[in-house]
Amino acid sequence: MQHLDPIGLSLEGCRDRQHVLREYLRSLKLQAALIVDQRHVHYLTGYWTRTVFAPTALVECEGPTILVAPTAVENALASDENRVSQAATFCTLVDDQTAASLAALQDRIEILDKLGCDGPLPPATSFAGKLTDLSPTLRAMRRCKDEDELAFMRQIVQATEAVYQFARETIRPGLSEIELWSGMLRTASECMGETLGEFGNDFQIG
Repeated sequence: MQHLDPIGLSLEGCRDRQHVLREYLRSLKLQAALIVDQRHVHYLTGYWTRTVFAPTALVECEGPTILVAPTAVENALASDENRVSQAATFCTLVDDQTAASLAALQDRIEILDKLGCDGPLPPATSFAGKLTDLSPTLRAMRRCKDEDELAFMRQIVQATEAVYQFARETIRPGLSEIELWSGMLRTASECMGETLGEFGNDFQIG
């Protein structure tokens, strides 16, 4: 089985997408984009974490890109400043992860009058009324793939093919669902060269 080097999205690609987003912000006369959809945070900064957390990013039109993560960031990312949210108290996750991330950006949000946002916010968010919906903008951007996205997709396809090959070679009478699931997860993780997150649970046999 081929072992692939983890590649992810490139810093250059993320910076290029931030540049495109800033052009959209200028055309919409917005000062910044508040990014709360985890997929878009990854798309613009390269940061990814478990889905139990709610990382956010603030892309200012004429300022920095600020990333808020649940823990200190160790890898190089396409962000100018990294902040840490209070995602847990006494080793227990807080209930509202999005609110915890937004709290870390409060000082910047307070001085911005015209904000765009790509997703829903907690009902009690004080500045929700001054937000412009950026979901159509992000969807338009994502319809045109960049080279780093295509390279990432090719790697995922290779890993998927390796998993199906494992399944074809392994399935036999008497095989348990746990054996199939664990073997497929191991194959995918080894092929991608990193631990995978939620792998799914649709492995019922028969």
